[in-house]
Amino acid sequence: MQKFFEPLLQFIIHLITEPAFREEDLNRCKLFIQSQLKHQLAEPDFVSYREFTAHIFGNEKTYGYNTTQENISEIKIDDLKEYHQRTYVANELKVFYCGEDLKGSFWEQSLKKIRTKKEREKLIYHTVSEEVKRLHFPIEHSTQISMKLGCRMFSKMDSDFYPLYFINTVLGDYFGSRLMKNIREDKGFTYDIHSTLDAQLFDGCFYISAELNPSELDVTLSEIKKEFLKIQTQSIGDEELIMVKRYLHGHLQRLLDGSFQSILFLKILVTEYNNSEAYRMIMNTIRDIDAKQIQSLATKYLQFDRMSLVTSG
Repeated sequence: MQKFFEPLLQFIIHLITEPAFREEDLNRCKLFIQSQLKHQLAEPDFVSYREFTAHIFGNEKTYGYNTTQENISEIKIDDLKEYHQRTYVANELKVFYCGEDLKGSFWEQSLKKIRTKKEREKLIYHTVSEEVKRLHFPIEHSTQISMKLGCRMFSKMDSDFYPLYFINTVLGDYFGSRLMKNIREDKGFTYDIHSTLDAQLFDGCFYISAELNPSELDVTLSEIKKEFLKIQTQSIGDEELIMVKRYLHGHLQRLLDGSFQSILFLKILVTEYNNSEAYRMIMNTIRDIDAKQIQSLATKYLQFDRMSLVTSG
């Protein structure tokens, strides 16, 4: 409620600026995260994504790094304090507020306790390696395998991000997509298959994900390759093009349903796209993209032979 906003804000600022870092809290957290990780490492979908990103970006880089039980055990209080000093600073802070207009110097006075620091050094997000691999990671007592087929792509700052976002939707990012109709509904190889344009601020990848019987992996890959060739060589029909445009337009409009939804969406645009204008750019792409552009970009980026396959199960 609005009348409690100021004391709540002060409490949050206190948590940010004066954390306790108690040993008992750290030990409790370690046990919880280690238990969670142990459970996740028995799930084929989790393992295939974890190993896929390690291969694509490099397992020592930010987007490819994977936590181990040993990593968690080795964390010390001093590590938390060092990280807090380096990252919980005003330079990294963005505030999104939805409520009554707070007059005067409210925000300046409220946030002055949060210290500033020199910009931190730029991180490296990708190891330069385009080697195509086929990797498998066995999991005991697993009856199905989880597959990730894909390659490195680009960040959300790339000019081709928005049209490829649309193409990815056509291919496999909604229930009526081509991969769902072919491989799930017509062939019955899997309960769920989808494609993802996993673009971040500084790098990104594209992948197709599915869980299926090992005996149906190769024929599924063959059907995926056919779908790539189809979207590259056959002009998308007007009915499908209009349907996907309407689907995406409605999906984005729902994100602006009310003031609280809108402020959350604005936060996504600023923090994940680095630009509040990203919404306009997405909507313009949905409106303007045509069959010729879809074919051209699909030919450029959806190259089956340059995609790595990672499976687990």
